[in-house]
Amino acid sequence: LLFQITLLGFFSNLLVILLIRSAPSMANSFGVLAFSQAIADCGQQAIFAFYVVPLLTLDFAFLKEPHVMRRIGHAVVICYQVCGYSHVCTSFNRFTSIYMPTWYSRVFSRRNAIYLAALTWTLAVIPTSVFLLVPYCELR
Repeated sequence: LLFQITLLGFFSNLLVILLIRSAPSMANSFGVLAFSQAIADCGQQAIFAFYVVPLLTLDFAFLKEPHVMRRIGHAVVICYQVCGYSHVCTSFNRFTSIYMPTWYSRVFSRRNAIYLAALTWTLAVIPTSVFLLVPYCELR
């Protein structure tokens, strides 16, 4: 059941990515933020579908290797962090469009939204990557 749910999430997010890229109405700041979040969601669902489910159901030794688990865990945390940051950015985007419409076009231009999406990925990757360098975070 877990595989079917994660596979549904994976393909649903792939569909969202394709629709955002092809819909002219999504060529705005909200579309940029939604695209970034859909990529992170898709990554997280892919990891659960193609790594976690086989890890739980099959007895492949290479899935249990500490260096593999570390890298996969790092990727899951990055995707999770990007999703959380994207929710905050999208909430602020919607709040600004409703309660401060005169500021919206200046604050959430497409260029600024791209910078904001890049910032969410940076804030997710850099702090979590530090833990890969710290020796006490290794599995023994």
